[in-house]
Amino acid sequence: MMRTAYTPPSVATLLAITLIAGCNAPKTTQDKQSSGGWLRDVTAQTPVAAYTFEMPKDRPLTLLQTIGNGCALADFNNDGNLDLLVIGAQVALYDGDGKLGFKASPTTLPPTKISPQGCAVGDMDNDGDLDVYLTGYRTGYLWRNTRNGFEDVTAQSGIPVQPWGTSAAFADIDLDGKSDLIVANYVAYNPEKGTRERCDFRSPNGTTVLGACGPREYVPLQAAVFRNTNGLKFADITKSAGIKTNGRGLGIAALDVNQTGKVRIAIANDESPGDLLAVESTKPLKISNVGARSGTAYDMDGKVHGGMGVDWGDYDNDGQFDLAVATFETEPMSLYHSDGPDLFSDVSVPSNTAFPTRSLVTFGLRMVDIDNDGLLDIITTNGHVMDNVQDIKPKSVFKQPSQLLRNIDGKRFEDAAAQVGSQFTTPIVGRGLAIGDINNDGRPDVVTIDSFGGVHIYANENAASGAWIGLKLIGTKSTRDGSGAIVTVKAGGKTFVRHAHTDGSYMSASDGRVIVGLGMVSGPVDVSIRWPSGRTQQLKAQTPGSYGLIPVGCWGHLLEHTFNVYNE
Repeated sequence: MMRTAYTPPSVATLLAITLIAGCNAPKTTQDKQSSGGWLRDVTAQTPVAAYTFEMPKDRPLTLLQTIGNGCALADFNNDGNLDLLVIGAQVALYDGDGKLGFKASPTTLPPTKISPQGCAVGDMDNDGDLDVYLTGYRTGYLWRNTRNGFEDVTAQSGIPVQPWGTSAAFADIDLDGKSDLIVANYVAYNPEKGTRERCDFRSPNGTTVLGACGPREYVPLQAAVFRNTNGLKFADITKSAGIKTNGRGLGIAALDVNQTGKVRIAIANDESPGDLLAVESTKPLKISNVGARSGTAYDMDGKVHGGMGVDWGDYDNDGQFDLAVATFETEPMSLYHSDGPDLFSDVSVPSNTAFPTRSLVTFGLRMVDIDNDGLLDIITTNGHVMDNVQDIKPKSVFKQPSQLLRNIDGKRFEDAAAQVGSQFTTPIVGRGLAIGDINNDGRPDVVTIDSFGGVHIYANENAASGAWIGLKLIGTKSTRDGSGAIVTVKAGGKTFVRHAHTDGSYMSASDGRVIVGLGMVSGPVDVSIRWPSGRTQQLKAQTPGSYGLIPVGCWGHLLEHTFNVYNE
């Protein structure tokens, strides 16, 4: 195989983490709290405020019209600051300044003949620049980042147009150091061939009301998996690898959950059993669906649910990755606790993720330590799929509040509407959701998509936020963007396991850097990184604030090792 040359930093740099702007001491509860709550909407201060999603005039809306849109937070121009990509009829890119500000990017974006809806972000060619795959109804675009703009390489990539791509994810499935692509497809939606767009519903007074047909009206479409063969070309391995999914996919999250070198891919399906694709072998590549036997295919009552956004995370800090799945109204959010390799139990009721979410239609979902107290919280965007739902169910509403379920003790969650503030909980038609540290201060910020409004950028201003460590992982044998690497931090007698990833949520991509909240820890920290290649690095940290390996409260860059090639 051809090797791609790469010049690593000096050995001294490899032995120490290079510090960048954004270092700060751990905050205390005596610090002044922002008057508007933890999350303040700063969109109006940026040109992003002018971006709007138009509501079609023909009503009621159809399933295609209300499925929504996504976004991405990523450093596309490699200046150390997160940029914002908004997906819609017009794809827009905004360059971030690292201070919560954005400006319209001069970067060239290829035209899109059919409007995309979602996106995935990853460095497919290992050149150090993040690339983009755009999903949508009867479309799909692969954009290569050339540093001078994006180039549409769809035609030469070998990735065909998808019937209805929703969420997608880049992940190194076969462990060859190149990012492969998984695309969830939704339903066979062909109005020109007679499939219905609007169905009859009964109102409380007995009259017939037309509304968007639900997913069960349509034939489910299966996910597609493409192997990256040389960085710019992909081969469809869905059949050859034995991949079978249940269809109606809306969310994807991939991770080596069991830390054995074999990736697991969770796909949230809308009114179909959930999928958990398990890589059984890489040579030859064989992937089976263990969703049913793992306990993640159904909810706590053994029923299918309207699965949408999805994410992996260790919410109880037991060292095992758990799975959260967003669901439809009257269906409690499913929180699957890891009970062992590929075995999960739905703990929605005992964890109290069930009750606060029952009335909501949840799309975007991410597990994130919003207050850096060392416990992963759950943040969501919500909104109904029927614009006239109140004519059918008077207690249901189209626009719904975004939600933060705060992790209290690793066992239970509570609705933290009062803490995050009214700006974040103002009802929207919530769909896409991306998380990232926009101003590099160690506190995760939030971007949400109101698919019949606009984009909302929320600055995390929690003055009581805890200490933190930030890492940007740069693979050399593994994928260059470090995606899939697992970070273990030991501090103050506690252990925190997190992972580098851009996927999860709903049709969106998030900051691929790893932020590990440490609470009020101020002593030395030990860090271990398990790279997808199988290589493990042990790092002994020095006193916080010193120029050592990883001072608490400072971003750092870490290379996998001194190999001068990406792929062996």
